[in-house]
Amino acid sequence: MSEFLDICPTHRENWLTCGPCLETASAVWSFEQDNHKLQKDLRHLKSLTFNLEEKLKNLELAFSDMPKNSLLPESKLPLSYVKKHSLKDYLLDMQVPTNFFTIIRDQQLSISFLLQTGAIPTEKKCECGNDMVLAHDDMRNEYIFICDCSKQKSLIQGSIWEGTRLSQDKILMYIFLWAMNLGDKEITQLIDINKIDAMCIDAKLRKIISEHFIRTLPKFKGIVEIDESCFRNSSKVLSFGQSAPEKWVFGLYERESKRVYMEVVAKRTTAYLLPIIQSHCEIGTTIISDQWAAYNKLPELGFPHFTVDHSRFFVNPHSREIHTQHIEISWCWAKYDIKRKYRKMSCLQEYLNVFCWKRQFKNNKNKIGEIGDIMKALLELISSYQKNLGMEKLEKDDEAMSASN
Repeated sequence: MSEFLDICPTHRENWLTCGPCLETASAVWSFEQDNHKLQKDLRHLKSLTFNLEEKLKNLELAFSDMPKNSLLPESKLPLSYVKKHSLKDYLLDMQVPTNFFTIIRDQQLSISFLLQTGAIPTEKKCECGNDMVLAHDDMRNEYIFICDCSKQKSLIQGSIWEGTRLSQDKILMYIFLWAMNLGDKEITQLIDINKIDAMCIDAKLRKIISEHFIRTLPKFKGIVEIDESCFRNSSKVLSFGQSAPEKWVFGLYERESKRVYMEVVAKRTTAYLLPIIQSHCEIGTTIISDQWAAYNKLPELGFPHFTVDHSRFFVNPHSREIHTQHIEISWCWAKYDIKRKYRKMSCLQEYLNVFCWKRQFKNNKNKIGEIGDIMKALLELISSYQKNLGMEKLEKDDEAMSASN
């Protein structure tokens, strides 16, 4: 109680008769007892921690001596061990938050997300033929692949991001903004990246999506609206008397699935338009169009055909179901989307394919869900494309080695 007597000199002799002083003294004594107990518990925990660390070291040594095939495929190791012995496995098993912006702000989470989604390849081969290992360069604070022969490769080497100077957070932001339907100019301004890098990535994504869309597009059925529309490059500077470059596009819209397909055509004649319908529509599909003469032979080819006279009506007066409003609206959105972001008419077919691919995810009731669906599908395409690219490279390397032998 000596500490208390120093605090209360007024009642130094008879503090037991003072109620407030007695309560304070009791509290001081209680705190001292708690402190002694906590110090004892802390010493015990330190001793326990030391013993557990020693056991962990012994287990790690024992595990490193075990043959690889003695482990069950389902076995899971502690993340602390995996991080120390296999950084790639640690990042692939890491629990990634659902909040996208939380991921972007953390370097390790960003790398983990890119690896888990396949946006960056998880495997790399060295020129010497050995598998490379993922490591962290502490001096440069970046992730790299290294080989036993001392050769190194960047994380994005062998991916669609190769050749750019994008960090992992900017790769993620680019994917997010692209899914939001922003153009190269807007993306470069928002995340401060090189315009050439943005154009290069966009061209790769267009190629990947365009090839996938054409390869996987199912045949249309049920009720299909068809129409043609002219696309012009109004931004090009023209001499007096010249007209803007234009291309005609033929489009199909399936009402049940709301899928849309658009194809650049040289002419709007029967010889050009009917083969597209036959190629992309099942026999028996009901076709609705305007009264363009090129469609007159559709019934002879097995396609029930109904028309609306656009010179007089938007909807057939005898049946409210006979109209082409959906494909007409699709033209408006396609022209707005393409003219806002692109200017090269030479790449128009790729632009149309990307527009049609994105259109299948349209969700007016949940725009955030729509962006998420586009991002998920895009990452799956990137992953699949890079795996195929890696397989092709391996086959070429094998052929080169066989030829040299």
